[in-house]
Amino acid sequence: MRQGRTLIAALLPLLAVLAATIAWPPAGAAAGTRPADGPAGEGRWQSRAPLPVAQGGLATATVSGQILAIGGFSSNFKAALHVVQAYNPWANSWQELAPLPTARGDLAAAAADGQVYAIGGLDTAGNSVATVEVFRPASNTWAAGTPLPVPLGGDAAVALGDRIYVFGGYDAGGAAVASVEVYDLRTRTWSQAAPMPTARGLLRVAVSGGQIYAIGGADSNGTPLATVEVYTPARNHWREASPMSVPREGAGVATAADGRIVAVGGCCTAAHRFYQTAEIYSPRANRWSAFPGLPIPRASLVAAPGPHGLIFAIAGFQGIPPDILASHLLDAICVR
Repeated sequence: MRQGRTLIAALLPLLAVLAATIAWPPAGAAAGTRPADGPAGEGRWQSRAPLPVAQGGLATATVSGQILAIGGFSSNFKAALHVVQAYNPWANSWQELAPLPTARGDLAAAAADGQVYAIGGLDTAGNSVATVEVFRPASNTWAAGTPLPVPLGGDAAVALGDRIYVFGGYDAGGAAVASVEVYDLRTRTWSQAAPMPTARGLLRVAVSGGQIYAIGGADSNGTPLATVEVYTPARNHWREASPMSVPREGAGVATAADGRIVAVGGCCTAAHRFYQTAEIYSPRANRWSAFPGLPIPRASLVAAPGPHGLIFAIAGFQGIPPDILASHLLDAICVR
C-alpha cells in the first residue's frame, strides 16, 4: 500500500469542495435519542447510509456526537482529498463540512477541547507533510495549527488528557519511524515521548484503561505487521501485547464501550487481497478473538465507536489491488 501512495505524484489535485452552511450539532443529536433504525444486530454488520463522497486512506474523529470522515484519496490514489463529511448516528445521515485546507490522505486526526486536529499525512504528490489544521465545529471553519516538528505520513493520533499523541508514520524519505510526538494543548508546543519499540506507518491507535495501544501497520519495506505495543503515558513506558492473528496495515480500529478493541479489515492477505476478517482484543486477558467479518473486504478504512455499543466501519478502499476503489460504505455492529 505504501508503494501505491506514490502513484498520485504525477496526477492533478482534487479541487476543494465548497462547504454548505450547517447547524451544529445537527438535529437529532440530543442526549438519550437512539440511533436511526436502532442498534445494529449483535453479531453481524449492517449497512448504514453510505458516504456521499468516497474516501480511502481517510482519518476520523468524533466531536459533538458527530463522526467525521476527513481527507483521504480518490480511487487508485489519483488525488488527495479536501473533503470532510460528518455522520449523525441518530439520524443516519451525512453532512458535508468545510473542506480540509490542505488536501491529504493517510493523515491522523484527534478530537480535543471540542476541536478536531488533522495531523500530517501525504499530499497529492505522495510526500509526507508536517501540516496541522484545526477544525472548529461551532463556526464550521479550519485554522492553521502548530506544525509537526517533522513531516509524517501514515501516522496515527489520539488525544488523552491535555495532550495529543502522534505515533509513527513515514518520514520525508519514506522510511517508517518509531517516534512519538506529543502536542501540549495548553502551550501549543510539541515534544517527544519514548519511541515505539517497532518503527511503522499506517498503524492505528486506540485507548483503553488509560493506556494507548499501537496496532498493526507496515514497516519501511511495506511489509504488514501484526505487532501490538502498549504505551502508558503516566510512566512514559512501552510494553508488548499479544499480536493480532494476522498482519493488518490500514485496518479500522476502535475501542468498544466495554474497553475491548476491535480491528477490522486492512491489507493484505498472502494473496495480496484486502482482509474481510476482523478480531477483538481483551486488554484484561491480553488475547485476540475472532469477530464477525465485514460484508466486503476493505483496507485503509477507519473505525469509530458510536452510541449504544455501536462500532462503525467507515469507507476505505475496496477491490483487488492494484485496481482499488475508494469506498462509500458505512457498516455498523453492536458490541455487547
